[in-house]
Amino acid sequence: MATWTEVEAHAPALAAAILARFMGHPHHVLGTLNRHGAPRLSGINVMRNDEVLWFGCMPDSRKGIDIERDYRISLHSAPLLESLDGGDAVISGVARSLVPKRVRAWRPETPENGVFYEVDILSMHLVEVRGKDLIVTMWDKEHGVRSVNRQ
Repeated sequence: MATWTEVEAHAPALAAAILARFMGHPHHVLGTLNRHGAPRLSGINVMRNDEVLWFGCMPDSRKGIDIERDYRISLHSAPLLESLDGGDAVISGVARSLVPKRVRAWRPETPENGVFYEVDILSMHLVEVRGKDLIVTMWDKEHGVRSVNRQ
């Protein structure tokens, strides 16, 4: 696993492109596992403060219950435009609890009873369409940055 700061140090260009996708608009998708092990997809807002990539949810929400049972997550920032400008970014990893007091220092408007998580990153990738090419750029600690070009 890697923190967002570590990812930025190891893969700065890819981290910047993926961060631009997540910070460019508020609508993202969080993937968790429900109690039967099936995927659950939920809407989520992703934030970055003090080099921490994080998100929050309401207490007793299904996504929060899923995370407390199994910390593995996937964050997906699907393109909003048919042109696919900016690409399609995915971060896979685990959610680690954040202290609410720290979050409220970053964002005072957060709900008093919110539950907050930092993202520890296992892998990430960005899928982009450039002309007639589909370019997938990936990163993980074991293999570093690599790209696949599909025509």
